[in-house]
Amino acid sequence: MINEPLFSHSGQRKRSEDTRHRLKVSLEDLYNGKECKLKIDRKIACNECEGIGGDPQCQKRCRDCRGLGFIGHPFIPPMQTICERCSGKGLFFSQEDWCPLCAGNGVTEETKIVKVVIRKGMANKQKITLKGEGNREMDKEAGDVVVIVDQKPNDRFKRIGNDLFYSQDISITEALCGFAGDLQHLDGRHIRFATKPGDVLTPEAVKGVRGEGMPIYSSPHERGNLYIEFNVKFPENNFLPEEGLKQLETILCQKREQMDINLMDENVEVVDLQDYSDDDNNNESHGSGCGQNPNSCHTH
Repeated sequence: MINEPLFSHSGQRKRSEDTRHRLKVSLEDLYNGKECKLKIDRKIACNECEGIGGDPQCQKRCRDCRGLGFIGHPFIPPMQTICERCSGKGLFFSQEDWCPLCAGNGVTEETKIVKVVIRKGMANKQKITLKGEGNREMDKEAGDVVVIVDQKPNDRFKRIGNDLFYSQDISITEALCGFAGDLQHLDGRHIRFATKPGDVLTPEAVKGVRGEGMPIYSSPHERGNLYIEFNVKFPENNFLPEEGLKQLETILCQKREQMDINLMDENVEVVDLQDYSDDDNNNESHGSGCGQNPNSCHTH
């Protein structure tokens, strides 16, 4: 009897189809490493009919492909297509002769728990191949299970490559006079950091800590860097009385010198500053500008 060839045209034994699974992991898992369990469904050769699909004595040669399993030129693979009638086997069973367990398909589904090792420093979307844990069809090598690492968002750290980024809010007083803070790292350690006296932190200033980033996958004893971005929070309007503002001004610096001009001169205009929003650009084409109210910008 003629059946499906056991080897491909390259001489290698045919393999069952690989299966892909996404595994959601936390940034903590990628930092510390973790062993996970993954439930997979795979196709295996039917134990009842040994993967044939029915009683061997009831097999019939496929008339459509003449038992070859494919339609087309026998010596030119690109011109061959799998026979639909026999699914490429060259033989088929009548429905009444199907195996009751696999319904003539020759395969059944099996659920299995496999172990997946998340190594320190693995990247998002990195692939982990579990050799031979995939589908196992008759007369074929077992396929692989390809696990794709899917990193879940982290509400404290942002990862870029091997580096970690952390956002820290500070007051304007802390930005000018010094700041000391701490953060809990991905392995549970507390990292204490502080600015030096006289070291002013400007808005969106970034400071780095060497060797406190992600472990490097190829060399897990080495690490990237940790970068801390400082967000300076300014006080609300009228946070000090006028007298307090004068004292603050004296401490910080002198006012910018103003030009000596005559405010009553017809070539001088005194204007009010209004709050600006992105909508103002959209309103300029309609002649309003400076907010929705067309009278919001005016002169005295």
